[in-house]
Amino acid sequence: MSHLSDEFRRIAEDLDDIAERVLGLRRRLLAHPRDQRRIEPEREQVEAGCLVETADACERLGITSDHARKLARRGCGEKRGGRWLVDLDKAREALTR
Repeated sequence: MSHLSDEFRRIAEDLDDIAERVLGLRRRLLAHPRDQRRIEPEREQVEAGCLVETADACERLGITSDHARKLARRGCGEKRGGRWLVDLDKAREALTR
């Protein structure tokens, strides 16, 4: 039985290592200058605390619509008229944590 516990512990440690690497890669990707080039300058002039549609957030942040809605549900936005709106500043902060 001890052998099985050791194997589960090693698997859990491997998963933790993988999760750390994925998080590091995500941070590098978000910080990559390529992301700034694809944003149209005039569209980036959004006031702090301004909410945008999930499609706009996806384009600006390079995330999927599911991820944008998840961020909004977790405090980076709000639901209005059945649609999720995303606060870009809060979403960027959440993505870099």
